[in-house]
Parts: sequence; C-alpha cells; structure tokens
Amino acid sequence: QLTGQASRLGITLKLKTSGEVWAEADARAVRQIWQNLVSNAIKYSVSGKTVTLETRIDNGAALLSVTDKGAGIAAADLARLTEPFAQGTGGKPGTGLGLSVVRRFAELHGGRLRIESKPGKGTKVEVTLPRAAEADFAPLEEAAQ
Repeated sequence: QLTGQASRLGITLKLKTSGEVWAEADARAVRQIWQNLVSNAIKYSVSGKTVTLETRIDNGAALLSVTDKGAGIAAADLARLTEPFAQGTGGKPGTGLGLSVVRRFAELHGGRLRIESKPGKGTKVEVTLPRAAEADFAPLEEAAQ
C-alpha cells in the first residue's frame, strides 16, 4: 500500500524474512500495525534512504519490525510517543495516534511494542505477537482429512 508513496519520496522499501511468519492475531490489526509503522518510517526518512521491514520467529513469538535511517527520536520523547495524540519534539504533522494504536493492538493480542532510536541515526520499532500454532496454518487440505 505504501510502495507508491515511498517511491515518490525516493525511499526504498526492503523486506527481510526467512520464510512465512504466522501470528495468532487479527489480520486487519496486523495490516494496521504494518501501515502505521511503515508510514511513520517513510514520513521521517529522507530521499535516498531505505526502510527495512523484517519478519521472523524470535523466542517462540512472531516478530515484525520496521527500521529507518531517518530523524530518530529523542530519549525524552520515547516513553510518551505511545500515548494517544503524543508527538515528538519537532515532529511532522499528524494525529499522534499511530504508535499508540500499534501498542494497543500488540497488547490486545498478548504482544508488545519496543522502540529503539537515536536522534539523527534512525529508529527501529519492533512488535511481537504470539506465534500461531502449527495446526492454525496447516494447508486446508490437511485440515479437512
């Protein structure tokens, strides 16, 4: 959904994964998590940079992360950015809801949100969600037998 916007701004989107990653989560919530994280990364990146999306299984959980080499977030802003309507110092226009929605969706699914950032160096946002059980993503033909 955001490839066109990234392309117009000269930002490359890169996906890193070692295969399919299945989470025990609502698909619409996961889509919204990705959209909010990628949109923020594009918003705070500059032309010529790459935003990396990664999925993997980590310690039995499904992990989704988005990393940018953009403006970064000041340490004083990190804690409050997941609160509704909060924006960082020098933030770009927006509602201030993106990260609070991501945090809330992660928590509602039994997961968590983690943010690492350094001003001028970029930001990495990770969301962990419970991994789906093998039986939940087995091919339908197998399930019918």
